[in-house]
Amino acid sequence: MKSNVIMVVMSGVIVLASGCSKDATKPPRVSSKHDLAVEAESTHKAINVGSHYWKVERESGPPHLLAFPSDNTVFDRKRITGDSPGVEYQVTFEQPGTYYLWVKGKGEAGGASVIPGLDGKLLAENADFMGFFPSEFSWIGALHDTGKRAALQIDTAGEHLVSFWMLEDGFRFDKFMITADSNRVPE
Repeated sequence: MKSNVIMVVMSGVIVLASGCSKDATKPPRVSSKHDLAVEAESTHKAINVGSHYWKVERESGPPHLLAFPSDNTVFDRKRITGDSPGVEYQVTFEQPGTYYLWVKGKGEAGGASVIPGLDGKLLAENADFMGFFPSEFSWIGALHDTGKRAALQIDTAGEHLVSFWMLEDGFRFDKFMITADSNRVPE
């Protein structure tokens, strides 16, 4: 599921969009001066498991990834990184530090959720997740169990892998944003 991408700086936010003709071999960059917004369908790699996978959905709202099929499957949180479909995004961090993660998505009846990670590891103990409920697409920047901000601790500058694993199918994943500003709330 590789896409060509382009980065555009708009109001201090670097936007990564799919379907453009720019060379996609270089990962997008984030720094303490610029936020990074990434369209979910511009994934670097999708990992399918059994009959569950991520598909690009264009029929209901903006183009986004859908955790498919929606058959009320809930994956085991203890084995999420090996047993659940995931999507990965290569991102270059220009400086070490703490960056904050926001996810824009929505669920289906009963809700749906995704578990974020960095460099193949979970962001939080006990596979804490970001949960979404039916309605319009909305931004979430906190983990469900603890209520803490979803934070990426970057110890070394350079390329890192930002991952999302399907906890519940039916999740609709529009985009994510990474920012160094702890007070930043996406619109």
